[in-house]
Amino acid sequence: MRQITAGKQIGQTHQNAGRQLHYLLFLPRKYGVEDQQSWPLLMFLHGIGERGDSKRTLSRLKRYGPARMVEEDPEFPCVVVAPQCPSETYWAVQLDLLDTLFDELQSTLHVDPDRIYLTGLSMGGYGCWHYALNYPDRCAAVVPIAGGFKHQSREIPDNICVLKDMPVWAFHGSADTVVLPYQTESLVEALKACGSFVRYSRLEGADHAQSWERAYADPQLWAWMMAQRRV
Repeated sequence: MRQITAGKQIGQTHQNAGRQLHYLLFLPRKYGVEDQQSWPLLMFLHGIGERGDSKRTLSRLKRYGPARMVEEDPEFPCVVVAPQCPSETYWAVQLDLLDTLFDELQSTLHVDPDRIYLTGLSMGGYGCWHYALNYPDRCAAVVPIAGGFKHQSREIPDNICVLKDMPVWAFHGSADTVVLPYQTESLVEALKACGSFVRYSRLEGADHAQSWERAYADPQLWAWMMAQRRV
């Protein structure tokens, strides 16, 4: 990993077992000022329209969500990594690469392993659910937006209860016609049946894109997220 300038997003490449994943990495402006300070780490999973296969396409990730927010706010209070899903594929088949990327960042940066957060929108919302179900001990909190488990299905994963103690706050717009709200709501209800204290915000009148625009604009989300610690 080459030297990163704090306060800016820089394109990087993660390689593992002959495969690679390009990503944007952001370090807060005050990163490195105090050598012993460990920072929270947020991974952002984009939607289907931002896929790509080279560092030249990484700028697509800055259209939405945390990857856009840190462009506007170099004081954003955590390390942010925004990987880019290769074209013609989905996050659900990239989970092992996402996990080794987490390993790499933990070994090379001053990040707190107990304050690792995951969020994503649309296809990235699906990716959040899949990653958490496969690696339930990795993250301190997960925020899936306008996603689900299986597209256009009420199918519930057999291992849904592995997330019983995971802090999850899911968002979905009531007027979303791209990914219908029941996709999130079915998972939320299944988690509640496991004894989870999962949070769910049904955003009245919000369509697909407005789901993440309104969710990420909510300061309560960020306060809640940053307060979570892995147990």
